Amino acid sequence: MTLYFYKADDIGERFKLQPKLVKNIGVINKQSKSKKMYSRNYLNAFNEGIQLTECRWEERLLSLDDFFTKINSRFNDQTRLFFYGNGASMAFASHMALDWHKNGKIESHTLSDVSLLTAYVNDYSKDEMFSEHLKSFKPKESDIICAISSSGNSSNVIAALNYANEVRATTISFSGLNPENKSIKNSEFSLFVPLKTYGQVECAHQLFLHMWLDKFMGITEWDRREVQNMDAKHFKL
Repeated sequence: MTLYFYKADDIGERFKLQPKLVKNIGVINKQSKSKKMYSRNYLNAFNEGIQLTECRWEERLLSLDDFFTKINSRFNDQTRLFFYGNGASMAFASHMALDWHKNGKIESHTLSDVSLLTAYVNDYSKDEMFSEHLKSFKPKESDIICAISSSGNSSNVIAALNYANEVRATTISFSGLNPENKSIKNSEFSLFVPLKTYGQVECAHQLFLHMWLDKFMGITEWDRREVQNMDAKHFKL
């Protein structure tokens, strides 16, 4: 890139002689401003996306509060939670199964055992890896199955949702990107994040997954004075 420097009293004449330079300077200034604003734009886009997130129970739109309240009403003494997803969503699934099991005191599992999954892929197919893994737990109507998928269209994710529906378990999907994705149509409860990039959808999923658990446990951030302590001897919600 070539940079040009002009005196203030000379710049007007120079611009007349080099109109392309004027255009290039405008582009450079716009790019510079965009780079400076990147973090603000990123956060603004994220905030807008979470505010416009759509929660559904079957075909009915619900508020976030009503959505999680409705799901939490399904818990009973027999309820088990199952989380699953591909890639980063599998990491979120493991995280939430841990927190629900340890802190929420709900028996929780993640369909992420590498040995089992590779065996199912080898002996059945990639599309059946989660559904076969889920079958090994013999899910019941009292169980809750939570699928996490940014696109909402992964064939192995949909196959497990379909199996869970067959056994009449409660099914939940967390998705994004495409509002017509298959997970919305194949789950009783669905949360759709209307953002267009994987990173932002994934961040939003983690936010809403924790919101669900914190609401179940009665944890609040906005009216507390002390920080949480996760040490078993001094544990505080």
